[in-house]
Amino acid sequence: MNGLVDLTKKVDVILTKRGVRPDVKAQVGFAVDISGSMKYLYQDGTMQNIVNRIQALANRFDDNATLDMWAFHSKGFELEAAVPSMFGSYVNDYIMTHRDLWGGTSFEPVTNLIKDHYFGATATGWFKSLIGKKEEKSTDPVYLIFLTDGDNDDERVMTQLITELGNENIYIQFVGVGTGSSFRYVKKQRDIFNHVGFVDFSNPTSVTDEKMYEDLLNEKFINWITKR
Repeated sequence: MNGLVDLTKKVDVILTKRGVRPDVKAQVGFAVDISGSMKYLYQDGTMQNIVNRIQALANRFDDNATLDMWAFHSKGFELEAAVPSMFGSYVNDYIMTHRDLWGGTSFEPVTNLIKDHYFGATATGWFKSLIGKKEEKSTDPVYLIFLTDGDNDDERVMTQLITELGNENIYIQFVGVGTGSSFRYVKKQRDIFNHVGFVDFSNPTSVTDEKMYEDLLNEKFINWITKR
């Protein structure tokens, strides 16, 4: 847990530097690429290191210190949310044990799952009484970090979905890792949409904590979230 606390302090340093108020909150989601070309980044510990760092963002922004997790290749999967007690072991416990790993690369299926999770219909009225529980969705903005090492095979439908999400309270931060792609598609989305960003961590093992947080908490995102 000390590692999570230390990383969260580094997040706070960057936010203070950016002039972000302590009461600015967000739901933090993380979609991770589990296509075949990503396999070595999971096996060598790189992805666990990245998940650790992203958990610190959720620890700072989310009231419940919970990082919502998804994985994708040609299909999308909702994973167990990462809470502080999972720090340091999430990849081995919840990703490497997944039943379906190392497929192709499509963005739209998982993005639709994420859209439904945050912005889907909530049970109300008689139906809420029937199912016997009350579901309250947070109204905090969503900061979605979307990590991939390659290009997707569903550009048209993904762009349509990104356009639709422009009507929702979500910022999509694409993150590129590895050297196998020019990241042409996600760079284009960054340039088109106000609610989309892109950061390039082609060699993630060389990126310090401070550099990663400076790039993830960049001016475009900060301008977006401070206006929510």
